Amino acid sequence: KESAMRITMEADYAIRILYHLSKENMRCDSGAMAEKLGIPKRYCLKILHALSCAGLVCSYPGKGGGYELAVSPALVTLRRIIELIDGPIWLSRCQSDEVNCTRVQNKEHCMFHCIFAQLGKQLCEKLDRITLSDVINPENTTNDVLKKIQF
Repeated sequence: KESAMRITMEADYAIRILYHLSKENMRCDSGAMAEKLGIPKRYCLKILHALSCAGLVCSYPGKGGGYELAVSPALVTLRRIIELIDGPIWLSRCQSDEVNCTRVQNKEHCMFHCIFAQLGKQLCEKLDRITLSDVINPENTTNDVLKKIQF
């Protein structure tokens, strides 16, 4: 059964990696990081490459090399991480420009399309409110962070 809105394991791994790099605030070895985070090393390297290409992570080759966060944790939102790995966030596949509505000619006139578009927009806005800084700040409790996304 396919779900329109599910964060993939790869996006989950990317969140874990960026959280770890933010929290450690220093250069980290990919092998040690993969082991500590419970991520297969090949996936860890694949995701680190994607994060590096996106400018979120710096990589340093050779002995003493590794990876570190390239930007402030305050600039990295959950939405940014998820969309970097999984692409645009849609609650329904009808949100894609590649899918035509089977109910009406213009999907902008479909009530379901409008409902899912509005909910998707709200979800993206909520995910934009939570940054890596929020989750690594030792003064923030879970409830503090959740207050930022209350509906």
